Order: sequence, then structure tokens, then C-alpha cells
Amino acid sequence: METAGIVLLSIFGGAIFIVIIGALATLIVLHIRLKKSQNETEKAFRRAVEEINSLVAKLSGDVDASISGARTSFSSIRSDIKTALDAHANQVGDTLAKHDKAFQDKLGKINGTALEAACVRAVQAANSIVQVASFLRKMIAEGGEPSTPSNLAPEEYGPAETIYSQQSRTAELDESVFEIEGADVMSEAAPAE
Repeated sequence: METAGIVLLSIFGGAIFIVIIGALATLIVLHIRLKKSQNETEKAFRRAVEEINSLVAKLSGDVDASISGARTSFSSIRSDIKTALDAHANQVGDTLAKHDKAFQDKLGKINGTALEAACVRAVQAANSIVQVASFLRKMIAEGGEPSTPSNLAPEEYGPAETIYSQQSRTAELDESVFEIEGADVMSEAAPAE
């Protein structure tokens, strides 16, 4: 080989060597920059995670504070309602006690023996009124004084078209049966002609 070929080959080999060394240097610089960028990204990510954690802790504290405030408010409301209900129950109890006392006082003023005697007199008076009404009815019907007042059933002396003058269907049937039986008995007892 000639000298010029060797020189050219050496120059070409040197150029390739310089390109390889330049490429390696570029790779090393890029690797260092990538490491720096990665470290900065990790630091930024850690800072972001720390900020998020601090925000979560702050929000958790705020939520806990509002929950404890609400719990305190609800406890005070519940105690206020309980106090109001107790006061209302006491007022109702007092009112009922006063009412019971007034009722017992009024009830104590009732004279039971006098009331019983008045009831007996009222029943006797009602019986007397019934007898007088029966006597007057007989007297009007007979046109004079009836022989003796009899114990009549209410339908016999009650005013017409009232519950006293109306008979039930069973009573009407019983009466018609008695009339038929009475007619049979009388026809059998009658002398034959």
C-alpha cells in the first residue's frame, strides 16, 4: 500500500475515531442531563406528593373540625329538645294533677246516700206516674172510673205510634196464638146445643 493510502486510511480511521469519541461524549453529556432532569422530576414529584399530602391533612383537619362542630351543635340541640320535652312533660303532669285534684274535689262533694235516695224516689215516682196514666186511660176508655187499676204492659198505656204502643213481630204472633188458644178453650167449654 502506498503512503497516500495509508495516510488516507489513517485520516479516515482517525475521523471515525473522533466521531465515535464525539458520539460517546455526546452520549455522556445527554446521560448526565437526563440524570439531572430525572432528579429534578423526582424532586418535583416528591414536592407535589408532599403538597398533596399536606392538603389532604389540612382538609382532613377541616373536616374533623366541622364534624366535631356539628357533633357539638347536634348535642346541644338534642339537650335543648330533651330539656323542652322534660319541661313540657312536667307541665302536662302538673295540669293533669290539678285536673285530677279538681275532679276528686267535685266528686267528693257528691252525696252518694242522697243521690241513692233520690234515685229510689224517682223510680217510685215513675211507677206512680205509670199507674196514674194507666188509671186515667182506663177511665177515659170506660167513660167512668175503672174498677181497679191493673198492671198493664207499656204498649197498653203508651201513646199511639211510639215505641211504647208498638209491639214486636214476635209479641204480635204470641198474642194471636194466645187468642186462638183461648177461643179453642172457650169453644170446647161451651155447652153443645
